[in-house]
Amino acid sequence: MFVKRLLFQSKTEYHAGNQAQTDRKYGIKHATDLTDQAVNKCTVAVFTPTLRTNQEKITKAATAAHKDNDFVYQARIPDSKTLETILAQPIAKPLPVILFPLTPDFRDNLTFQFNFF
Repeated sequence: MFVKRLLFQSKTEYHAGNQAQTDRKYGIKHATDLTDQAVNKCTVAVFTPTLRTNQEKITKAATAAHKDNDFVYQARIPDSKTLETILAQPIAKPLPVILFPLTPDFRDNLTFQFNFF
């Protein structure tokens, strides 16, 4: 469970780092650290290819961001503690609660079957 949390946390940091490229605030370094931890702590052989794929993807993005920073901007890459905290977002909109019965003519078949005695 801990490895899965690290995997999803690294994916979150990776996507946040990609979105923050315009601000030159990279969370990709933090994502690299998290994915390395996940690969090192993984004991399930079936889960390892997914972690390796994620690690390669994040490492490539971190290398590209580092090269871009070194050649163009020469700015200091911020520490992961100075980056903004990523807040949880709802996955789907909650639906309104529908009150029972749906229509005035609604008849529940179960209660109708047992009320004939």
